[in-house]
This record gives sequence, structure tokens and C-alpha cells, in this order.
Amino acid sequence: MLNGTFDHQGEIADFTLPTGCPLCGGELAVRMTPGTSYSYCGHCHWLSRSHVAVERNSVRVGHPPGGLV
Repeated sequence: MLNGTFDHQGEIADFTLPTGCPLCGGELAVRMTPGTSYSYCGHCHWLSRSHVAVERNSVRVGHPPGGLV
């Protein structure tokens, strides 16, 4: 399930994925701005520049290996 807030001008989107952290399975907070997005896990304190793909009925958050961003 996706929980989030989205501004009315479409510039910033904040959402959480309850079990989205690829390291510990904790809640993953994602912030999208024009041209970039970042992810943070409050449980294990993992921070990443993520790749987000928004489709009609889904959101995919990917974390490429270092050096490929």
C-alpha cells in the first residue's frame, strides 16, 4: 500500500512504502522532486538516490548499484 502527499502543482511528492526498504524490510520514505528522488529508511537509516517509475496503477522504486546513477 502507498501512503503519501502530493502537492497540487506536481512539483513534490512524498510517500511511504510500509515494507519497502531493500536492506531491512522497514518502512521506506520516498521524496520525488522534478528530476530526482531520494529514499530513506528510519529503521536502519539507509539513504539512497532512487529511481521511481509511476504507472497507472503502480509505483516502482528501484535502487541501482553505486556508480550507475
